[in-house]
Amino acid sequence: MNSLDAAERVNLGKRYIIAAWVVSGLQHLITQHESIHSARTAEEIGGDTAVRLCRLREDYRQSRLAVPLISAMGQVCPEELRALGLGDDFLEPPPRLSDVKFDCPPPSDGPDGKMRFRGWRIRLSSFVLL
Repeated sequence: MNSLDAAERVNLGKRYIIAAWVVSGLQHLITQHESIHSARTAEEIGGDTAVRLCRLREDYRQSRLAVPLISAMGQVCPEELRALGLGDDFLEPPPRLSDVKFDCPPPSDGPDGKMRFRGWRIRLSSFVLL
């Protein structure tokens, strides 16, 4: 895979349904220093995808993304990623801290005078590992 450039990874990943190649190729195209305005790149990844990535790349380069890059990719290229079997849980942004539900009893004093935190659990409906 190292010998393939990003556009080739996207193209071959779509063709052979290899999600890791598509995702890594798209990430590289968005984060690389060089522009992605070449005709070969647009032909390789598809014209519509290239246009959407250019817009996302500009937002990324100007630090205007309100969500992590992987979530933004899911919002900009959902059809491509769903076709690879990546579901809505992958495409949705991760929960905000305010969405985290804390289910815990109040702390109690132990026999040694120290506070005890028993039965504390943190539940997340989903998370994204970046």
